[in-house]
Amino acid sequence: MHTSSIQKNILAELDHELAQTRKTLERVPFDQADYKPHPKSMSLWQLATHVVNLLAFNTLFVTHDSRDFLDPNGPKPGPTPTSHDEPAGPLR
Repeated sequence: MHTSSIQKNILAELDHELAQTRKTLERVPFDQADYKPHPKSMSLWQLATHVVNLLAFNTLFVTHDSRDFLDPNGPKPGPTPTSHDEPAGPLR
């Protein structure tokens, strides 16, 4: 795949965002992973994994030519973290 200067700029920005997000996720008190500020809110764990997944999708959009979500062979982000020990795992 040919990487344009726009893609390079976006990838550089994503690298910065990934580093900042990793620092933030490392500070999340996962002993309180089930905490919800409101009964209708997502838990702290759900929010943290949601952020990881959003960044993984952003990276896919920039690094792959196709983005067909219906294609079972199309590029997909890695698995959602399942352990409270490694929430930032996919960001490493």
